[in-house]
Amino acid sequence: MEATCGYLRFIGFIVEKINTESRFATLPMVQFLDDMESEKPIRFTSKQLRLATNNFKTKLGSGGFGTVYKGVIGNNQVAMKVLNGISKERVEEQFMAEVSTMGRTHHFNLVRLYGFCFGSSLIKIFKYIILFLT
Repeated sequence: MEATCGYLRFIGFIVEKINTESRFATLPMVQFLDDMESEKPIRFTSKQLRLATNNFKTKLGSGGFGTVYKGVIGNNQVAMKVLNGISKERVEEQFMAEVSTMGRTHHFNLVRLYGFCFGSSLIKIFKYIILFLT
């Protein structure tokens, strides 16, 4: 619970920072709203994601709440986090909190939530970004 509260405080800080940035002041409101509408997370089926990942062939990593796989949707490379955990209730709670928060958060320093799957598996789909560390 403490980690979730900390995470939500962090997201709140980012949202506040986004709201005060001057780059939004240069966009006409209509264009801004159109951009936000087009960036809503897309709901995918498990079958679509199995096809996009070639049956979850390329594993990028794993952590406490799931495993991340590489995939392709249209012309976009994506990273898909398949959530799992001991408590299905806890995993669902985490999934709903993250999808609802990240689906509304847009910032150039944060990876964008591309979509999700809420079916037999809980999956979050993000834009795939390669980091070059020097």
